[in-house]
Amino acid sequence: MSDHLQTHPTVIRFHERGTTNIAPPMAGDVLDPAWLRQLCLDAGAADVGFVAIDRAELDSQRAELLDVLPRTQALISFVCRMNRAPIRSPSRSVANLEFHHAGDAVDEVGHRIVASLEQHGITALNPAMGFPMEMARFPGKTWVVSHKPVAVAAGLGQIGIHRNVIHPIFGNFILLGTVLVAGSDVEVHVRKRFPHKRVRQVGNGIRPQRIEDFLNNLHLVFKKNRAVGLDLTYHFTFTGAESVEATIVIRDGTLGLVTAHEHWMDRLREVEDELEGWATMKTANRTHNRGTMLQRGCSRSSRCNGHPRARTSC
Repeated sequence: MSDHLQTHPTVIRFHERGTTNIAPPMAGDVLDPAWLRQLCLDAGAADVGFVAIDRAELDSQRAELLDVLPRTQALISFVCRMNRAPIRSPSRSVANLEFHHAGDAVDEVGHRIVASLEQHGITALNPAMGFPMEMARFPGKTWVVSHKPVAVAAGLGQIGIHRNVIHPIFGNFILLGTVLVAGSDVEVHVRKRFPHKRVRQVGNGIRPQRIEDFLNNLHLVFKKNRAVGLDLTYHFTFTGAESVEATIVIRDGTLGLVTAHEHWMDRLREVEDELEGWATMKTANRTHNRGTMLQRGCSRSSRCNGHPRARTSC
């Protein structure tokens, strides 16, 4: 191969992929923690810890995290140090400069971690340390991940009375970052079966041609291990060439299918009947009240032809 071709950017990237895109070290069915820790330290983190998505400490934000990265299995929490003297300075501009510089460093470290994991076929993302935020959610929760509870769960310190995380070595002169790491049962199996190959995610190619096929084959793609603890009910109403009603029930790792919404629809009809009866009763009461008012109005004194004191009753 000519020297000119050897230095071509495409050829260089090809050789780089050949040396870096390999399966990461595994400890059983999970990533080797020591390897993952070193990867984060090499990316610039001062300290790092790991948290499984099913930990109780993440109950309050688990649903939001899964919305951001649906197949999240674990979170990487890391810290970057800040210089103490600038933070302690009474000059606000000096302290702000240190905060901004360290904040940018956190985002950069998170970016490097995600890039390194991606090179090994692992899907990950790093939410912002602070800004930008999801301002479309304002005045609700605008941040993607609450870094402090994740850091505490990862063993990186405890929250003090000032609501900052106190690291056992660096104190509270730190800023926090979080990386969401995704995976699936299939990926775990593939990495275990083919440790020397890179995992690539591809579409499964399943495209049901009929609604009946879609409903009947749900059990084939249902991941019961990922549905443990879920209690969900989905009502589907299909219209068009095929008109079908179906209810899918997920209960703690099990899948159930009910066609025509059955008792859910029956209950809905009962409610509609109750509402209709309530509306009929309300209309009847209104008519009765109007009649009563009319009677009261007619029974009051009314002037007729003749003596002014003459009274009549309707």
